[in-house]
Amino acid sequence: IMQFKDNLKELMIENCFTQDSLAKAVGTTQGTISKWLSGVQEPRLYQLKQICAVFGCTADFLIGNENALD
Repeated sequence: IMQFKDNLKELMIENCFTQDSLAKAVGTTQGTISKWLSGVQEPRLYQLKQICAVFGCTADFLIGNENALD
């Protein structure tokens, strides 16, 4: 099962984002992105929305909700 950290890492690689560039795009710090990628912490709802806007994806994709209803 894919988790948030795995999906975020995949999107960052596909879109050539570094931790620093994503931090700037989302309005947080590189340290916070590092915590997300290591699974130590997950984003708050408003941050999740910003990540979705940056990558053009759904929150369901990011959190690994494969059984989400449309």
